[in-house]
Amino acid sequence: MNEIDKLLEVMRRLRDPENGCSWDVQEALDRLVASAELTEGGIKH
Repeated sequence: MNEIDKLLEVMRRLRDPENGCSWDVQEALDRLVASAELTEGGIKH
C-alpha cells in the first residue's frame, strides 16, 4: 500500500458516518484540503 492509499484509508475511517469521528464527518472537503496545505509536507497546488 503506497502513502496515498494509506492516507485515503485513514480518511475513509475518520469520515465513516457510523463509526468515524463526528468532526471529520461534518468537515467539508475543501476545508480538509486547506488544512493539509498548511501542514509541513502537505498538498501543494
